[in-house]
Amino acid sequence: MTLSLIRPLELDDLPAVEGLLDAHLVIGRHGARHTAATFARETLLASPWADSELPSLVATEGGAVIGFFALHARRVRFDDRTLRAACCSHLVVDPRHRAGAAGALLIGRCLQGPQDLTISDTANDVVARVWSTFGGRVDAARSCEWMHVLRPGRLATRLARQWAGGTRPNRGDLPVPGLPLHIAARFVPRLRVPQEPNVHSEPLTVAQAVDELPAAARGLRLRADYDEAYLRWLFGRLETMPGEVVLRMVRRGSRAVGWYVYVLGPTGRGRVLQVFTGLRHADVVVGDLLADGRARGATLMTGRLEPHLFEPLRRRLTSVGFGARHVVHSRHADVLAAHASPAAVVSRLDGEWW
Repeated sequence: MTLSLIRPLELDDLPAVEGLLDAHLVIGRHGARHTAATFARETLLASPWADSELPSLVATEGGAVIGFFALHARRVRFDDRTLRAACCSHLVVDPRHRAGAAGALLIGRCLQGPQDLTISDTANDVVARVWSTFGGRVDAARSCEWMHVLRPGRLATRLARQWAGGTRPNRGDLPVPGLPLHIAARFVPRLRVPQEPNVHSEPLTVAQAVDELPAAARGLRLRADYDEAYLRWLFGRLETMPGEVVLRMVRRGSRAVGWYVYVLGPTGRGRVLQVFTGLRHADVVVGDLLADGRARGATLMTGRLEPHLFEPLRRRLTSVGFGARHVVHSRHADVLAAHASPAAVVSRLDGEWW
């Protein structure tokens, strides 16, 4: 058996990579309006944070591209240091070569790179096992999803119509297939969590996010090290998502305490990509997020469970269930410890938001 050669992606490889992605992998799981070609060129190569030392990888045999692993360069702030990170996605190997080691070799080469932190948001069973073999681990908290139903009658009607039509609801329709006990708060006043009267939100702009980043990040040890160029690119890419992209800055009085980003889709699902705030203000930011979704007519709000969101969601009896596996790798024990703590915001917006 010929051993696959693993090397950095080159421009001449793009047609073969795009063919692999189109034929063997679903692009835009959440409905983003991009093809394999636009994904590879705009999401990987056009990012302001693209790093020649953190390239995407291809596997070749006999000169032909038979596998691909996307690496998205990220910059993260850890205490007073700026570190390099990589988000990995879109691992694909031609079915005729999956009996070989190409997939494992791609993962291994990725994790041996110069980055200080490596994450992936959607690892399957095989990827999680290989990832662990190379010293990584599954993050249990971030491998869960939360769901807060805002309009139970509307949700029940839509699901009943799907069942009657012979269509089973998918994870997008009901992200957490559990009993939404938080609905009881509509009828039992003592279960409600009131929002503070001096808390309000306003539209979030790139310039505002950059200016208010130090205040919003107060109390965080690990988070993305955003700059204006990257946020302008990122917010522009979010516009490829179907539905309404909602970006809101939350203030306590005049002080910025955090922000949130979600996409309100055509079915009424608000898919939360980020709740950016420290633990101290997480409760009021989550409260404003749910209130904003309700005001916009959302049927339910859902997102990935982050450690700093555990208590605010628990107070609101929010439903939690298993989601896609989030895997993490670092050679630095202090980075891994911070990543697992409530003092970290490593959200879908910093990973596989598409």
